[in-house]
Amino acid sequence: MNSDLYESEYFCISKSGKWSLKDEFPTGKQVQESDPSAPVFPENIIKVLQQCDVIFPVLHGTFGEDGTIQGLFEMLHTPYIGCDYRSSAIAMDKVLTKIICSAAGIPVSPFLYYDVNDGKESKFAFCEKIKKELRYPLFVKPAHLGSAIGVMRTDDPDQLEAVIDEVLQFDRKIIVEEEIRGREIEFAVLGNGSPTVFPPGEVLASGKMYSYEAKYGDSGFATDSQAKCSPEQIELGKGLALSAYKSIGCEGMARVDFFLDQNGNFFLNEINPIPGFTAISLYPKICENNGLSFQKLLDKLIILALRRHRDRK
Repeated sequence: MNSDLYESEYFCISKSGKWSLKDEFPTGKQVQESDPSAPVFPENIIKVLQQCDVIFPVLHGTFGEDGTIQGLFEMLHTPYIGCDYRSSAIAMDKVLTKIICSAAGIPVSPFLYYDVNDGKESKFAFCEKIKKELRYPLFVKPAHLGSAIGVMRTDDPDQLEAVIDEVLQFDRKIIVEEEIRGREIEFAVLGNGSPTVFPPGEVLASGKMYSYEAKYGDSGFATDSQAKCSPEQIELGKGLALSAYKSIGCEGMARVDFFLDQNGNFFLNEINPIPGFTAISLYPKICENNGLSFQKLLDKLIILALRRHRDRK
């Protein structure tokens, strides 16, 4: 961030959810958990949070981009960057995302889902339905996690139940979908009521699964911030990405990911309400490739957050 424009305050959150100010832990070590009776929100934390003009949740996954922390900021009446609590919650539910986007006419791969808490069908009945309605290979995924955590691929019907049991260790709701053979194309979308969709980037996965290690490890997949697609494909994909973004009510920013098959058809993979901002992340690289520097991107996100807060008031 431009230090001439902004004063920054950093908040640390421990693994058990206890908050502290960064200057209380200057070494960067994890917040100590020795006192279980300590309050989750010390009085000084709430005070400093409410003094902030805008909050940037630089968090991923559970409690970070699933609408929970966004709901906290809503209760504090404090502007925050990125999707709101409703669209964040939908985007982090792969099943809801695909149901809503499919209803909006956006192509998705054939899928089924199973919810342990639903109780309407047994796991055996679910496996039988998969045998009748889906074609192998299949991907089995937790419905509410990101970064490819818990994702498994199988092309063996005899292993299906074991794979489902494994993925159910990560989430009580899972999605099973047919594999789409093709390229992984990602669109950066920026804006509130009239968002901009930039020409896409690509994860150069070469047909391999984009695992957590492939995303963040030292030997991760290469990416291209300017996907080699025809002008017609780019316009088609941009239209679908915009439709997906609007369908679940995104604001601020999101990365909308598709598979592009060998016949030139796009299939929605997922919507990421807080895309990565690391040195290798595609979202800021795509923006920069289209004339929006990292610093200017942050400026724009802050303006969008403040504008949404003002409009809602």
